[in-house]
Amino acid sequence: TRCSRDWSSDVCSSDLRIGGSGVNQMYMYDIASNAWTAKAAQPISNLNYASAAWDEATKKVYVIGNNDAGNLYFYSYDPFANTWSSALTQTGMTVRSQGSLTATNGKLFYFGGVTSTTAYDTLYIYDTVAGTWSTGTQGTTANGGPGPRYGHHAGIMQAGPYAGQMGILAGVTTYSTGLANDTKPYFYNPTSNTWSNPAAYTFPTNWTMSNRSSVQVYHPFSCTVGQFIC
Repeated sequence: TRCSRDWSSDVCSSDLRIGGSGVNQMYMYDIASNAWTAKAAQPISNLNYASAAWDEATKKVYVIGNNDAGNLYFYSYDPFANTWSSALTQTGMTVRSQGSLTATNGKLFYFGGVTSTTAYDTLYIYDTVAGTWSTGTQGTTANGGPGPRYGHHAGIMQAGPYAGQMGILAGVTTYSTGLANDTKPYFYNPTSNTWSNPAAYTFPTNWTMSNRSSVQVYHPFSCTVGQFIC
């Protein structure tokens, strides 16, 4: 996961690479020194299509995903202590993979995901300070959301009219049958607990992506509107 900030400053200067198929290693890349450093291995290997996010409130990285046995895992990593801890999973949450995990103001937002047969448009919210889960407004098309989605891009807008909101872009809509041919992103407002898909943000061409790659929501110094950088 690419951390939106350095552990102790507002400068993005470190990059974490966690796990992979059948492995649990973690490495940190320091941009300033151009060097990789091995860190504490995550507690379980082979987290399938796990999602991760950096939480500024607790100064921890949170990782959620499932393994080959079909179990859901949720961990936090403390970069200062170089230690992992098991976090509380949401009661009743269907085991899934390829959802997105984003963070802002001490809250994690876990949206979408897929099982072996079903894609989801549910939104779960984790309070990193209180250690509790809640549910947000479902991201149905009727609610202004993207509908069932997995393998999508997600990030928190840093500037512009949707600053502080979670943006969702592209992805897959139905398990094994179709990609999301959307020409616009979707936004979730944590304050009002509402979704929107403003036409003003329509992209000129369709986005069709089957797998989520690293994404940052970036605001260049010369611009006034947050931008997706994929």
